[in-house]
Amino acid sequence: MSLIAKESAGGGYFLPEPGMHAARCYGVVDIGTQEGLYGPKSQVIIMWVLPECLHTYDEAKGPEAATLSKFLGTVLAPKSHIQPLLESWRGRPFTDEEKRGFNLINVLDKPCLVNIIHESRNDKMRAVISSVSPPMKGQEIAESPIPVISYDIDDRTGGAFTELPEWIQRKISESEEFKNDGLSVSNVGETPPTTTGFQGATGASEEDIPF
Repeated sequence: MSLIAKESAGGGYFLPEPGMHAARCYGVVDIGTQEGLYGPKSQVIIMWVLPECLHTYDEAKGPEAATLSKFLGTVLAPKSHIQPLLESWRGRPFTDEEKRGFNLINVLDKPCLVNIIHESRNDKMRAVISSVSPPMKGQEIAESPIPVISYDIDDRTGGAFTELPEWIQRKISESEEFKNDGLSVSNVGETPPTTTGFQGATGASEEDIPF
């Protein structure tokens, strides 16, 4: 699995058709504080599976559902990427109280419609999720064929870390949290997990917000 399109056994990329696709969130991964163009910021990867969009990546396994992922900052603000995406998905804006803390675990296993566009990046065409919206009234979205997974950077190399794809483990190892603790992918398992709980979007509320 890769950030945007999954690489096939033949070395190419499968691009789901542009337009709206039924999807379900199967992964919420806190990758910690990452260095960015405008300085360090807390980031998360949200992962979706398209149950009805099948492709054969491996002949031995047969058709599998396509997956897409998106890197997002965790600060709720009108000009951020995450707030408009979540509000579109929820079908309503955040209240002031909700903006003080929204637990991103709430989106895990939630159904939606994702709008896919094709963009050229580094001379390669990629499938990109441009927006997320709730299912249409009465629309049934198939269950995820992939086990759902979540990871909290506070777990360091514990929790679900070893279950994550290697490319995500490497990205997490680049976080300030890992570097400050002297951790890397090579010493997985040396630090026991903690249990502080993944908040995701900035705030301290532990309540489940209806999604």
